[in-house]
Amino acid sequence: MSVKVHVAFPCQEGRGPELVEFMRTAALGARKAPGNEGIEVFTDADDPDMVIHLQTWADRAARETYIATLVESGAMGQVSAFLAGPLQSTYLDPTDI
Repeated sequence: MSVKVHVAFPCQEGRGPELVEFMRTAALGARKAPGNEGIEVFTDADDPDMVIHLQTWADRAARETYIATLVESGAMGQVSAFLAGPLQSTYLDPTDI
């Protein structure tokens, strides 16, 4: 079963739109990563400096492998330059409601 992940990127004041532009290119690589089934990028309607990813992966291991690749390549360091605090990843479990 696919895994959904919610990732919140709290950006420094005024840097949210810059991060979204940076992610336009970065998301292309993520979408080609083994196990990636989709990434949607949103901004909070009331706070353009809060960027949100909704990611779908074949499994948790595929996402964790991709994140390790980002850390090794230095891309996570580039993203960190936009942030006001740590990014927050939440793995989501479906419910039967």
